Amino acid sequence: MSEWAVVTGASGGLGEAFARELADQGSNVVLVARSGDKMEQLASELSARHGVETLVVPCDLSDPDQRASLVSRLDGLDVHTLVNNAGFGSSGMLGGHPPDGCPRTGTSFFTNAGNGYAMSQRRTPGQVVSSTFAALRSGKPYVVDGPGNKLAAQVTRFPPTRVLVQAASWVATR
Repeated sequence: MSEWAVVTGASGGLGEAFARELADQGSNVVLVARSGDKMEQLASELSARHGVETLVVPCDLSDPDQRASLVSRLDGLDVHTLVNNAGFGSSGMLGGHPPDGCPRTGTSFFTNAGNGYAMSQRRTPGQVVSSTFAALRSGKPYVVDGPGNKLAAQVTRFPPTRVLVQAASWVATR
């Protein structure tokens, strides 16, 4: 039986980049996202380029019935990797969101994070995925690259959690 990787949010951005990298490594790939047309194109490309099998599963993971259907579709596959990339963004205090969950924004970070010089300095989804796999191959349990990010990661280890939450709240409301 062949091994499969399941990638949610596979219709673009990081999900697409993870699917490409996994196919390049020889994994068969299950592509999961709401946009079936985009995934069909990606599936054809991955199969042709890498000789792997693909399975496209259009699915809105916020819908319990569609999640159950996804689980049924995966039954019988030897899944060795899950890239749980589907998601959404929100801002503000967690307590201010409705009890049934956070609001969905439908935005893509890499599409909407800004433009100009700042965006020209940001990494592409493919670069993020490449550094992630490089860290995994070297046995690191986390990835923090870039001197500014490393400094921020170290500094946040020392203050009490409540101070960090207050600081994050202050930044989010500015």
